[in-house]
Amino acid sequence: MESVDKDRVNEIIYEASKGSAFFENERKKDHALTERINAMLAKYETIRHLNLSKEEQVVDNMIRELEKERDLSQYICHVDMDAFYASVEELEQPELKNIPFAVGGMAMLSTSNYLARKFGVRSAMPGFIGMKLCPHLKIVKPHYEKYQAISNIVRKVFMKYDPNFSPMSLDEAYLNLTNYMNEHNMTASNVVQKIRDEIFQDTQLTASAGVAANKKLAKICSDINKPNGQYDLPNDREVIHTFIRNMRIRKIPGIGRVTERVLAALGVETVGDVYNQRAILYKLLSPISFKSICCSYLGIGSTTVKRVTSQKSMSVERTFSPISTREELFNKVDELSKLLEKDLEKKNYRGKTVGIKIKLTSFDVRVRAKTLPYSVYRAPDIAKVAKEVSYIYLISKEMPVSLRLMGVKLSSLETKNTTSVKKFFSNVDKTKQIPAKRSIEAGPSNTHFENNNNHYDQDIDQNNNKDEIIMDSVKKKQKQEETSMNDIEEENDEQQSEENSIDSATCPICNRLLYLDNTLFNQHVDECLSRAEVRAILKAEAERRRKEAIEQQEQQEQQEQQEREQRVQQKRNGKSLLDYYSRPGPS
Repeated sequence: MESVDKDRVNEIIYEASKGSAFFENERKKDHALTERINAMLAKYETIRHLNLSKEEQVVDNMIRELEKERDLSQYICHVDMDAFYASVEELEQPELKNIPFAVGGMAMLSTSNYLARKFGVRSAMPGFIGMKLCPHLKIVKPHYEKYQAISNIVRKVFMKYDPNFSPMSLDEAYLNLTNYMNEHNMTASNVVQKIRDEIFQDTQLTASAGVAANKKLAKICSDINKPNGQYDLPNDREVIHTFIRNMRIRKIPGIGRVTERVLAALGVETVGDVYNQRAILYKLLSPISFKSICCSYLGIGSTTVKRVTSQKSMSVERTFSPISTREELFNKVDELSKLLEKDLEKKNYRGKTVGIKIKLTSFDVRVRAKTLPYSVYRAPDIAKVAKEVSYIYLISKEMPVSLRLMGVKLSSLETKNTTSVKKFFSNVDKTKQIPAKRSIEAGPSNTHFENNNNHYDQDIDQNNNKDEIIMDSVKKKQKQEETSMNDIEEENDEQQSEENSIDSATCPICNRLLYLDNTLFNQHVDECLSRAEVRAILKAEAERRRKEAIEQQEQQEQQEQQEREQRVQQKRNGKSLLDYYSRPGPS
């Protein structure tokens, strides 16, 4: 993108977007950002003529404290596949290598090849704008299954060099190469080259990489020699300072267009400018933002690379042509819920919190979620909650509305219980068997399901409808048997043979002895399992909420007590965080 005429690209995007809902939404966001910057500049005008030597001393001491956190013992690598989606498409369609093309649709592009990027076509750009920038651009439909398959091959390569590698998406990951280097007596540069060669050998795709002392620097380095290159930054403090000092602030991971404009308004355009404006930034930025800026200035970042073993949420999101009716909205919810169910089934997950995201054609985004007292994973259950949340809490007051994007999400995930029913059978207490079918001698009593189980039946009164189906089936069999017995004494053997034709089995949940065929018996066990599980979930959820409420109250009381003690202490000696950082550093 360095050779792209950015002024021309911006002019074409402006003309193509002018008057559209996207343009109006961007103008609103730009107006809000301008107001924020103006408010910050107003504060800046009130302090820029003041003596800020005290603040400079505070920041200098803070920087010395941050410097102690620097870790130069690790070798972190960031690997990024080159134009991944586009490169995968080129494997099956080699003719695409010689023409500018993008993967996606007219609504949105996922990526573009490097020929298209020379015209300013990039990811997250509407396809119709891409066509304005490059009239002969070819747009290819995405094939996510193929991308996932190639990604799995690449990840197998990563596993050889760092079993705990951290995937960031299908086409990029962080690896800690320190252990591999020590075990094989290799330099970081050689290991990275070996990884890239192996990826190409297995997939015929190229990858770019960067290796440095932490994840932030490695991410920056991986972009320097793209495509199909690598950059190695030595683990040396002075080399790192020299490397990052003259870099434009936008190159730092985590600093986007908005932050760039805010910092530019305060005179910060390069990383080195952070130190020159440190007192002003200290006064105007939040503590978290200021600390992050200071770490970027020092070239300090995280060295923790670990694989996420437990997934917190799963979601499905799609962009589509505008829809506006309630029926279309609900149909789209059903469609996304089915896709989400498939993803959940693959990883054996279920969850309690159902969320929905919608984007209007005005590009306003709205998100809501609802937490259930029990876990769900089936599409109808997810869709039911998502419809309720989307319609009642998001758009009911504004119907009809026009939507262009929707996402359905399930969080608070847990692994589904896969305990086999055989396990329950092995633990049945046979001393508590209760006949589910009355004996002939007992007479025409209908209480055969109630013996010694009144306490159980009281728990499930609300769910007896399905049990009655099973009971009715049993009763029909009993009536058929009874009508064929005019004389019980004479035909006792015949009746006994009929009973023996259906094997008895004990329900592992309620311990009833049942004379049912396989279908009815399995249905009975499923119902028992469902009711027992729901009761356990409700009980556990109530207990958890009670404990959380108690803990929150205790934490709040402790915090209030600490704040009171701090205020008293400050009044006594006047000490504060400012005084701590104002202490002279070690000579």
